[in-house]
Amino acid sequence: MTDRPTISANQLADINESAASRLLRKFDKNPAIADSWNWTVKDGQWNIATDSETVQITNAVVRSLQEITCSCLLSPKCFHVLAVSNCLAIADQEAQPASSDENHQHSPDQTTEVTNEDSVDGTLTADHIQAANMMQLAVAEILSSGLRATGGSIQSKLLRAIHECRATGLHRLAAAGLRLINFARLARTGSEEFLSTQAVQSAHEALLVAHQITGGLSSISPKWIGTARRRYHPVVSLKLFGLCCEPVLTASGYAGVITWMLSEQGDVVSVSDVQPGTTSRIPQAWKSNVTLAGLALSHADLSQQKLLISKATISDDGRVGGSDSAKAVPSQSDGWNCQPIADRFAEPLTTQIQRYFDQQDAVGAIAREGAGLMFLTGTVCGYHDCDLILQIEEEIQVRLTITADTKDLPYRDNLTLLCRTPGLQIQCLCRLLPLQPGHFQLLSISPPKANEPSINHTAEDSNDIPTLQTKSGVHIDLGLETLRRSQLSSAQKEPVLAVEFSSKDLLNPNAKNTQTEGILSAWLQAIVLGGRHALSRSTIKRCVQDAQHLKSNFQPTASQALKTLAQQAINTETTFDGLRFPADSTHLAKAWLAAAVVQNTAHQHQQHAAWQTSVESESSDLK
Repeated sequence: MTDRPTISANQLADINESAASRLLRKFDKNPAIADSWNWTVKDGQWNIATDSETVQITNAVVRSLQEITCSCLLSPKCFHVLAVSNCLAIADQEAQPASSDENHQHSPDQTTEVTNEDSVDGTLTADHIQAANMMQLAVAEILSSGLRATGGSIQSKLLRAIHECRATGLHRLAAAGLRLINFARLARTGSEEFLSTQAVQSAHEALLVAHQITGGLSSISPKWIGTARRRYHPVVSLKLFGLCCEPVLTASGYAGVITWMLSEQGDVVSVSDVQPGTTSRIPQAWKSNVTLAGLALSHADLSQQKLLISKATISDDGRVGGSDSAKAVPSQSDGWNCQPIADRFAEPLTTQIQRYFDQQDAVGAIAREGAGLMFLTGTVCGYHDCDLILQIEEEIQVRLTITADTKDLPYRDNLTLLCRTPGLQIQCLCRLLPLQPGHFQLLSISPPKANEPSINHTAEDSNDIPTLQTKSGVHIDLGLETLRRSQLSSAQKEPVLAVEFSSKDLLNPNAKNTQTEGILSAWLQAIVLGGRHALSRSTIKRCVQDAQHLKSNFQPTASQALKTLAQQAINTETTFDGLRFPADSTHLAKAWLAAAVVQNTAHQHQQHAAWQTSVESESSDLK
């Protein structure tokens, strides 16, 4: 699928709107029918053979009807063109989503736009408001029908809205609409790649951004406008210190590595090499030279060294690039012992967590990709379930898990070996898991500094505890390097159970919220998937009970939001002839957005509180 042609949003809308109603109904019954046809390519021209006809595509991006034709007499308003065009991915050359599975697929030198401006202009025009209104109406219809029932006619309206948003420069709104229509297509075909939580987030972002634009203001924050391409800002000079190198493997077929670095000012930035491929590409990318300012240095070496770059560029999300005149000079580094990195390890964990949650926006997104990296120092206690237990800051223990449990990467073997070394003191670079308080993904480890204070060890038993036999400051990337037994002074024969670890569920340290946390989100998700029928009169009793349950658990705002959402879902209007039909879908969309804002705000607050609880409290269960 990844090498097939793409089609512009406007052209796909033209094809859907010009198709006869009977053809749309036939297509809606089997939206994935074109995938079963025979696709072949020769000299850049695609031929799709059906049972009796052949569809031809002559361009990599279909922008006109002349570029997609069929041998049947009804072409181009035939079923074959309709089915094939809806099987093509929608071209995304104008708008780039803020976050996606292919976060790292672009080379640092592919800087499509370098600017000296701090941000785009947030001034609104009549065209902006008209495009945002189109998006609101299109998303409202999707919420009314549900993603599973979003046929070609409704998709055409969303495609038109995406095109208008791109044309008027509303790039964030266009990107949110594009993600939503892709989820609609996945839901209708029953694809395993469909993610309901991300579909809800896309609908939330589309409605929220459109609401900001149509709110009656003459100008808004540029963050609601977005940018068409990743914007790189020139930097006269940049001094970077290697943190670690991490393998990247996405469900959508991309693989490679990303090297994390820390600037002298304390900002986490990245240099990546991720392209279409499987796990076999990861070692190749790790050992290949970095595509940055003419460097002849591999990612493996870059993550351990210091880098000086003149005339560099850096994007808003922390990706480092370089113009043709950029020069990069690597030099030996003290590793994690260098001052900027040592300062981060000296920060209390609560300070690091607070900084992470402070960077979340209204939909829970974070602009900087490296914002979730945490710097921990502690003592290995053993294992619990499948996680490594690390004790930090006296009586506080956290779980360390891995990002990918596959035999093709050394994560699991390395974690198992570390579980055999209770008492081992290490510095860890981890990624915070916001949905799992107390849990981190372990990326890299290093011996602590020579003068690092011990945790739970006295001078008498210091000779008996294991140590990591590598140079101080030099780290081991657990997803790329294999930790050897010879690198440890001692280790048990088998993993050791962390007997002192509390079995209390750290996922929900605030137990009083566990009974109500998922109620509102479940109904929001039901509306996105099934439309207003998810809140039919047969299920309204359960919805009313849930609203009452929220109110009795001291969440009156969430309770009222759910009641309003249910009321708008079942509302009908009656004509003079006595015919009843669903009320205006925009009222349902507004109620859904209000409920989504309540849910997201409460969820972010609960996440933050749960994280602070999990690392601040000195639980007596640990003794």
